[in-house]
Amino acid sequence: MREAVRKESEIFSELAEICASPGYVHAIASLCYQNDMIRYADTLTPEDMLQQFSIDILVRTEISTLVGLACKKQLNIDLPSPEVILFRVIFVTPILLIASMGCN
Repeated sequence: MREAVRKESEIFSELAEICASPGYVHAIASLCYQNDMIRYADTLTPEDMLQQFSIDILVRTEISTLVGLACKKQLNIDLPSPEVILFRVIFVTPILLIASMGCN
């Protein structure tokens, strides 16, 4: 059975809530590190660079949106546990960003 398509405003509100949560700036920093790190051995090759053009990499506008949403409320830079950061980075944020692409 197919799930109902969520409204963009609903997804965006949920994303805004997560971005404003305590310490989310550290999750954004982790995303930036993951997205901008080019991994290679000995010599950088064109194939090494191709990893930057994956659908798994957030584009600048997506990162900017997360930063903007984090700054809408009082910025809380407390460092959450690594598990919380990983949960937000690996699970919640990408799901909401992907969901926002396919909504009405």
